[in-house]
Amino acid sequence: MLTEDRSNQTARKGCLMAMIPEESSKLIVNFTKQLINENDLYVEGNEYGLETEGHVTIRYGFLKDLNELEIRQLIQGQKPFMMEIYGLDKFDTHPSYDVAMFRVNSPVLRQLHEMSGIYLNESDYPDYNPHLTLAYVQKGKFNHIKEGIRLQVPVRQICYAPISGGKSYWGLE
Repeated sequence: MLTEDRSNQTARKGCLMAMIPEESSKLIVNFTKQLINENDLYVEGNEYGLETEGHVTIRYGFLKDLNELEIRQLIQGQKPFMMEIYGLDKFDTHPSYDVAMFRVNSPVLRQLHEMSGIYLNESDYPDYNPHLTLAYVQKGKFNHIKEGIRLQVPVRQICYAPISGGKSYWGLE
């Protein structure tokens, strides 16, 4: 999911995510609050704004709900792993807002993305660009682009959000 466009909520799709541990997520939220003025956030109803649950999407676009066995098969034998945050950037392709995010690198995320492609899914973005969304910002209000960041963040948990709603969390072995 390249721009995390939520404009079509009626066509809900399932999502598999690598979760950032709560302590790291709180640090990232505090960093974002210092970086982005609250008045610059893009808010529409109860949507968008500041991202408060740190995650990196592994795959968005499942067209049917995955069952417990399918999720277990995807993460079977997967140990906790580290991902690297390597840049502060934005996606600016949506006409109404920009997405402030950290660029992320992880061979494990790419492998999980590839493996999860066996299940029926649909995406508007052919290339997988792992990222950690910080906030949705009013168009043109985020200019804090920075390369050369090197921060290791652990991933110990996977979350699955089915089409039918709710979320389930899976610890890595």
